[in-house]
Amino acid sequence: MPAQGQYQHRPPLPFVAGSFVGALAGAFLVVQIPDAWLKLILGGFILALAAILLVADEKGMIAGLDSTTLGYVALGLALLVFIGGGMVGSYRGR
Repeated sequence: MPAQGQYQHRPPLPFVAGSFVGALAGAFLVVQIPDAWLKLILGGFILALAAILLVADEKGMIAGLDSTTLGYVALGLALLVFIGGGMVGSYRGR
């Protein structure tokens, strides 16, 4: 066991396998999305990154939140959109 504060090396196989599966799933999804939607998503992502840079300060706080809390908020919102999109998609046209 490494001493406290030292990095423990882990095999990269789970990361590589997850990246490969995600890339395959994403490739099938991206080819089905209309071109206008892809442009809108990319533009929104770029604007969101620019907004984060504008509201960040020297202490590592972004909009009054530390980076860990902001990450949890972003994760929660992403899950909300993902689950909500699945629910809306399954009930569309009924």
